[in-house]
Amino acid sequence: MSEKPWEDPLSPWKNKAQFFNWLRGNLRKAVWQFYPIKLEAKKLWAVPHPERKGWRQIQCALTGEMVSFSAAESDHIVGNVSLQDWGDVLPFIQHLCANSDELQGVSKEAHRVKSYAEKMGITFEEALLQKKAIEIIKSKKDVAWIKEQGYTPETNSKKRREQIIEILRETNGKEML
Repeated sequence: MSEKPWEDPLSPWKNKAQFFNWLRGNLRKAVWQFYPIKLEAKKLWAVPHPERKGWRQIQCALTGEMVSFSAAESDHIVGNVSLQDWGDVLPFIQHLCANSDELQGVSKEAHRVKSYAEKMGITFEEALLQKKAIEIIKSKKDVAWIKEQGYTPETNSKKRREQIIEILRETNGKEML
């Protein structure tokens, strides 16, 4: 058995990082997607929708908002477990096989923000500001958005991103998610 399948002449992976990214994705598909404890926990978090008969919803553990059952995701309360080497494989699988008290129901957007926060080593609130700024920059409407807020836009996108974050902080990041 090769400990370096990325070095095999038939390997589709250019390097070790690509191999472990592939492995991570496939373990998530094979284990996490249909993990029975995760699926049952999500059912337990669900409550009836007050206005739509037969519909269920889940309260996002990160934002408090109510999210439709189908739009909610199961999240590890403590996430961001790496899979970059063979020694990480068992801890990663053990992380995927979490107990129900290690999971929470969240909205898809809040989940993305939390994952970004963990990856970047910042708070959820700071990640929320950064993700919103990135969204505004990517939409190519950053200059107009800054002007609408009553400011003179900075000269480049990096500075405008920082400017947007500051503006959002000043306005308490209204309508973030």
